[in-house]
Amino acid sequence: MIVNRSTLVGWPTEHVFIPAPKSLQNESLEDLMISAVKHKHQKGEAYAKGKQLVIFADAEGGPWLPNRVGQRIEGQHGFDFVWAVGLEQADGNEYSYWVICFDELHSQVWKVSMDIETIEWSVERIQ
Repeated sequence: MIVNRSTLVGWPTEHVFIPAPKSLQNESLEDLMISAVKHKHQKGEAYAKGKQLVIFADAEGGPWLPNRVGQRIEGQHGFDFVWAVGLEQADGNEYSYWVICFDELHSQVWKVSMDIETIEWSVERIQ
């Protein structure tokens, strides 16, 4: 459950994890994300209804296009929204993550940066 502390409004979530490859990976990260959505879709429309799917990606897979993922998953799941999160960079106490909300027309992309020592963080809209 994700909760907005200001409004106390919450959103039920379902999660799926794409691990780092144990050996050479033949699939692109884009294809792995599509497979993750299909995997969760197998639980049925009723299971997905009213939830947001969050894909946590630890895998790499070369360049990929969020809009293309959004187009490929459109109509292929019953979730309200599908998100993906992945580590972009880790340097000492500073971490940055990419966060994407997939859409068939224009997927929204953010960069979330945080310093784990000072507990400071920022969000920057990328596209």
